[in-house]
Amino acid sequence: MINIGLTSLKGFPNLPNLKRLELSDNRISNGLNQLKGSVNLQYLNLCGNKIKDIETLEPLKELKKLEILDLFNCEVTEQPEYRKKVFDMLPELKFLD
Repeated sequence: MINIGLTSLKGFPNLPNLKRLELSDNRISNGLNQLKGSVNLQYLNLCGNKIKDIETLEPLKELKKLEILDLFNCEVTEQPEYRKKVFDMLPELKFLD
């Protein structure tokens, strides 16, 4: 679902077997709690979205298998100590951006 103008994940289905999700170049700014049913998600690409603050990423703590998160070209990456805060929040994470 790359560059399709998504502004929200409202109504995103529970997809427990989903391992990889491409949501780059949309206009998503929040609502990541909608991904909570994707318990096996390992890779999440949110590049080029409207995510501005670390708190928006809090729901991703529920995704215990998430290893790769890409937030390149999101405003959140400009926050002080962004990388440290994300790795502290998501200790399972192996790769960021």
